[in-house]
Amino acid sequence: MKILPVFALAFAAGFAASVVPSCGPPGGNCGAGCAGCCGADGVCYPGSTSAACGTRGGVCVLCSPAEVCSSGVCTVPGPDGGGCSAANCQGCCSANGTCLTPSNTNSQCGQPGTACQVCSGTQQCTNGQCVDNTCTGCVNAGVCVAGTVAGACGTGGVTCQTCTGTSQCHGGTCVCGGCVDGTGTCQSGSTNVACGTNGSTCQVCANGSQCTNGACVNPTCNGCVDGSGTCQTGNTNAACGTGGANCSVCTGASQCTNNKCVNPTCNGCVDGTGTCQTGTSNTACGTNGVACVACTGHTTCSSGTCVPVTCTGCFDTNNVCQPGNLPAACGASGANCQVCTGATPNCTSGACTGGGFDGGTISCSAPATYNTGNGSSCGSWRWSIKTGSDSAASAIVMVPQATTIAALGALTVPSGLGTSTPRTGPENTLWILKNVTAVETKLESDSDYHIPIKDPVSGATMEAEIPFPKNCVQTTSPFYCFTTHARAALEKVITPTGSYQPINQPVTIIGPALFDMLHGSSGAAPNGIEIHPILAICFGTDCNPLAN
Repeated sequence: MKILPVFALAFAAGFAASVVPSCGPPGGNCGAGCAGCCGADGVCYPGSTSAACGTRGGVCVLCSPAEVCSSGVCTVPGPDGGGCSAANCQGCCSANGTCLTPSNTNSQCGQPGTACQVCSGTQQCTNGQCVDNTCTGCVNAGVCVAGTVAGACGTGGVTCQTCTGTSQCHGGTCVCGGCVDGTGTCQSGSTNVACGTNGSTCQVCANGSQCTNGACVNPTCNGCVDGSGTCQTGNTNAACGTGGANCSVCTGASQCTNNKCVNPTCNGCVDGTGTCQTGTSNTACGTNGVACVACTGHTTCSSGTCVPVTCTGCFDTNNVCQPGNLPAACGASGANCQVCTGATPNCTSGACTGGGFDGGTISCSAPATYNTGNGSSCGSWRWSIKTGSDSAASAIVMVPQATTIAALGALTVPSGLGTSTPRTGPENTLWILKNVTAVETKLESDSDYHIPIKDPVSGATMEAEIPFPKNCVQTTSPFYCFTTHARAALEKVITPTGSYQPINQPVTIIGPALFDMLHGSSGAAPNGIEIHPILAICFGTDCNPLAN
C-alpha cells in the first residue's frame, strides 16, 4: 500500500497559485459528508477500489498489486475471508493474506502490512525493502538493469517498478508529464476533463474554459473562473485569480492580493499544505508568501523565481548542466546530453564522433553472456528461416541496407506462403532500421523476445524478434553469435517476462526480414513482415548497434 502519488506530484508542480488545503483524514476539501476517500482533486471517491481506497473522507491510497480494497483499507486477502493490513500486522502479508514475521529476511521482506517480497539476485532485505547495493539502476527479475525505461524504472538497487499510463521514467523515477487524476492515474493533461502539466493534479475546465498548455483558461474572463463556470473578478479570498484561469481559494493567513493568494507573514512561499517554505529550492520556489512552484525543465530557483539555467555544455537527465565534452554526456548550447556510442566513441565540440553505424560488413567473433535460463521451448513455423539454419542463410551479404518500417510493410507477401516456404526476396537482405521506437517487450511461448517497433514519424508498426540461442538457434547458424549479443543488449535494459512491459525508447535494429503468418500479435505489419532474428540492437538516438 502507498499514498497516491498525486499529492507529492501536485506539490512538486505547484499546480495552483494559492494555498490549497489537503484532504487530510478526515475533514479535507471533500467535506465532512464524504463517506469514501478524498482525492487530491478534492473529489470524494467511493473508496472501495484498489486505485482509490479509503474511508471517512481520508486521503485516497493506491493498493499494491497483491492487495485489495476492503472496507476502505488496503488488505491482502486471506483464505478465511479476512485479510492482512497495517492495521493488524506488524510483519508483512503473504499471498494468501497471512501475517508473517519476521519481515526482514531475503525470503520474507516487507514493511508492516504490505505484501511480502522475495529478494532476488544479489538483493538484500534492508528496512523492509529489497535492495542491491551494487546496482545503480534497479533489479528486474533478479537482474540489475539500467532502470531508465518505463517497464523497468528505478535506482539504488531496488526492485524495478512499471510506470503506468503515460508516465515516463526519468532519473529512475516514474514521472507524469501531464496531470494525475484522483485515482492516481497519469493523464495527458491536454483535455478539458483532465487538464494539467508536470505531474500536477488534473483540473476540470469549467464552462467556457479550454485546456491550453496544461492550464484551464477562459479567454473571455479577465479574472478567474469558479467551479460553476462563472467568471469572477478574481480579487476575493474565495475566488482569487487572473487571466481566465480556475479560481483559487486563499486559506489560512493568505489573502488575495493582486489576484494572487499571498501570506504576508511568509517571506518564502506557501506549499500545498499551507506551510511556509524558504522558497529557495527547485521543488518549492517563491517569495513574498505566494504559492510555491516547482522549477522544471532547464530552470533553477534564484531569489524565489524560476530562471533559465545558462549552460554552455548540455543538460543530463537530472537537468544538471554538464561540460558536454565527454562521450557519456556530449552536447553544447544547453541541449540535452547524448551518450556517444560505437567502437571508438568520442565527443568533439559537443558532438558525437566515431559512433553510429555508417555501413560496411558486420561480423561477430565471440558469443556474449546472456540469460540462458529465460527460455525453453522453440517454435516450428518457418523456424529454419527464423533462426538461419536454412542453407540460404549463409549466402546473405552481411552489409545492412537502410530501410523504413513503412517500406517493409508495403512489400508483397510471397504467393502460397506456408511453413515450408524457403527464404525469398527481401528475406535474403540484411536491413537496418534507425531511430525507431521500441514500444514494449514480452517473452513469447516459443522463447522469442518479442519487440513491437514503431516509426515515430509515420506511425507504421512491425514486429522484431530475438530467438533463444541456447535451445533454438543452431551454433552453426550465421546468426547464432549475433543473437547472443542481441539478447544481452536487451537484458541490460529490461528482462522480458510473459507479460508485456513498456520500453518506449528509440532503438536501432539490424536483422534480416521474414514473412510470418498474421496471428493477432501486438504491432504486426499489415503483411506480417518482421525483423527475425534481430542480430544487433542498441538503445538511444543515433546509437551504434554493434557497440554491444
